[in-house]
Amino acid sequence: MNYWIFQSNPCRFPILQELENVFSDELPAAYKQVSWWYIPMVPSEMNPGDTVFVWKSNGNEPGTRGIYAKATIVSVSPFHREPLTPEKIDSVLKEKGLLLNWIHPPQEEYRERWPTVVVKYEKVLDKPLLASAVEEEPQLRNLTILHFFRKTLYSVKYEEGAIIEGMIDC
Repeated sequence: MNYWIFQSNPCRFPILQELENVFSDELPAAYKQVSWWYIPMVPSEMNPGDTVFVWKSNGNEPGTRGIYAKATIVSVSPFHREPLTPEKIDSVLKEKGLLLNWIHPPQEEYRERWPTVVVKYEKVLDKPLLASAVEEEPQLRNLTILHFFRKTLYSVKYEEGAIIEGMIDC
């Protein structure tokens, strides 16, 4: 099993609204907690069952960057199994009135070119694990996202992932 951080910029995509939507009681069971991420390049070591920490960048809200949710990878493009395709997930969200509108329309063009990773959100944190708390943990001070935060996807060493899991699961 591998650990990953998927980062969302709230100036481009309303990640907090998405996290609320995917746990909606309106959704059919097969779609509840399920969503997809477009990733510029999917690493060969990324597999179903891997753990993802969902990181929200500051956007225009200083002091809010950090981990807001934990998810598990369900499938990695192009091997999606029905019904978990982005199109089907979007159509069910739209049918229930839960479709998200992207804040950054130019980003839409990437949606067709980038690979897709379908995730199942396991947990939305009651209180996010903010970057400031992560930086206080000596073994996490070298996390790439703390120093270079302009990407969507970050690999996390197994030991670091286990520490993060312990911090968010307590």
